[in-house]
Amino acid sequence: MALFSKKTPSLYEVSDLESFRQLFVDAQHSSGDTVAVKFKERSGFHDVTYNELLSTIDAISTGICCQPCKSGHIAVLSPNNFKSLSIYLAVLCSDKTLVPVDWELPFVEIINILNHSDCDTVFFDSAYTELFLENKKQLPKLKNYICLQMKEHEEHDGICSYDRLVEKGQTTLAAGEEAFLSLRPGEKDDRLIFYKNGSSDSLRGIVFSDIALRKAIISFLQMVPLSERCLSVLPFDRPTDFICGILASFHSHSTVCLNNSLKSFQKDLKEYKPSYTFLPPLYVENIWQKVVHTLEKQGRTDTFKTLVKTSNAMRKVGLDKRKSFFSAIHETLGGNLSRIYVGGAPLNPEAARFFEDIGITVFPFYSVSECASAISVNREKLNDFSSAGLPLPCMQIKLDDPDEEGAGEICVRGDTMMTGYYKNDRATANLVELSGWFHTGDIGKLNNMGQLYITGRLKNEIVLKSGRSVLPEEIESYLLVLPFVKAAKVYANKDSEGAERTLAADITLEEEYFENTNTSGRVALVKEKIDRLNKTLPACKRIHSVHIQK
Repeated sequence: MALFSKKTPSLYEVSDLESFRQLFVDAQHSSGDTVAVKFKERSGFHDVTYNELLSTIDAISTGICCQPCKSGHIAVLSPNNFKSLSIYLAVLCSDKTLVPVDWELPFVEIINILNHSDCDTVFFDSAYTELFLENKKQLPKLKNYICLQMKEHEEHDGICSYDRLVEKGQTTLAAGEEAFLSLRPGEKDDRLIFYKNGSSDSLRGIVFSDIALRKAIISFLQMVPLSERCLSVLPFDRPTDFICGILASFHSHSTVCLNNSLKSFQKDLKEYKPSYTFLPPLYVENIWQKVVHTLEKQGRTDTFKTLVKTSNAMRKVGLDKRKSFFSAIHETLGGNLSRIYVGGAPLNPEAARFFEDIGITVFPFYSVSECASAISVNREKLNDFSSAGLPLPCMQIKLDDPDEEGAGEICVRGDTMMTGYYKNDRATANLVELSGWFHTGDIGKLNNMGQLYITGRLKNEIVLKSGRSVLPEEIESYLLVLPFVKAAKVYANKDSEGAERTLAADITLEEEYFENTNTSGRVALVKEKIDRLNKTLPACKRIHSVHIQK
């Protein structure tokens, strides 16, 4: 068994973080008039300063504490927007437990998560209003339904509006009742419960304590400097990206700009002009391919290659002209982008090299859902695009049962690891040793510098280029419900580099079901049913190709 524990040299100094509310109090004191959040709605762009953000957080957390809450578990079901972000922050600044829910999941899975997590309060997007009204009997633990877009005069059937809750909090604070602002959770109290999916067969709530979340922020910032302006793209319900991207940015007093959708991503880069962003490999490679295609279309590929050679030669003697040489490309990305942090799946090194050549550095990092922080990340002075970087100072890595080449299962432990799986001690014991080592199911190697390289996977899990993880057994269970499917095997369609792009399925048909149906009729029926199934699933779980086995 190979064991590695490394305190990386030259760590950045990071101020202590006593509590989440203290994070925003400190930001208000030193950067009160700085824009904390920038977002756009139909009415245009909106800026929220750190002064205004703390006031909003205090009003919401006070309003939440005025609600009847038995478990104190609060779910948020919404696409990314300022209101949902304010709730995430307010819950963390209270003594309650946050339960982020993937809004793209089928509603039956959302019900499973809300019941399993013992939530008594849910904040939700208006698109779910009718579904909640129709399914109240299936959600006996839920007592407080709060709709983000509903106006106070539109409230009905026990559903409260976000505006009313904020107003209630403001009124309570104005009356001098500020006791709720001093509520503090214990260091080991449950603060966040995260679910990868809501399938009843694989329902696992990953629990993080208060101290784990706070140390995740500190440890990441000790390795990575975040400053100026961040474009937040990934869903808030993905803990590592939310903690290392958004919360760490707030602790650095940066401005967080909110991207509403993938469709507006390229436009948002131009409008927000971020200095850094966190992206899955798919986004990075899409930008790279679009630029390469544009250069080819304009007949400028050879000119670009010549400029790269000239630029790289000048850099060797200390002259960096990449910003001016490739200014046209930089302008399409906002003009200020200098750093991209990439996690979730392997990145094509050619894409990383392209960005480095034009003056934008890509920093790959490695994470798993059971760790609140990244496990490892590349550094400014030690950045290898094919590597997952160096372990964070709070993390230890060991390689279990390494082969002759030194590759073994990556096991990790540290202050930012999960407490366990919610109400599932058996599942926790299966993956976490008594000594605290968590078995990731990934295969990796360590070089003599301590850099981690991911070389394969033990666990039966598909990690798509989008960064989303999918359990093939879950999708197979959906297929097996179809009356004409006798057997099913789900796997990933891979591209020329071996990256897992989309899902595919091999299915064996029940012959009796198609007794009087010809081949074209079979294919048409299978396609119709699979298309109908796909409409009920998140984009990452949709089946893109089906192969009928004989």
